[in-house]
Amino acid sequence: MPTPTPYVSEPTELWPTVIEPVEPEPAGYPSDGSDISACLDGTCEVRAKAGDTLGPIGKNQTVFSIMSIKGGAVNITIDFTKTGGSATVTLKDNEFAPFPEFSISADDVEEDQAVITIGPDEP
Repeated sequence: MPTPTPYVSEPTELWPTVIEPVEPEPAGYPSDGSDISACLDGTCEVRAKAGDTLGPIGKNQTVFSIMSIKGGAVNITIDFTKTGGSATVTLKDNEFAPFPEFSISADDVEEDQAVITIGPDEP
């Protein structure tokens, strides 16, 4: 009968590195993560929270300010810096609002954060 080989739990010459499993990102994780600076080029999908400012974006230097996230809704103030105009919009989960240069949408709205997508004027 062959002699059993003992189990070695420490790295050896054959297995010098122990590789730990990596947790996958949760489903629905936005493509730009929480990097709100990704929105500066006018196209982004980010996880945002109240107090975050996305922009300025485009020729009107549009700035999207996340004012609050509560009750399943995201309250956003949009300032068109060059033209001096502004707007306020409230988006619930899977809603979007079109503006002259961009549209903005909210998904995965949670208690204190939401996935915000900014892109062309159509979703």
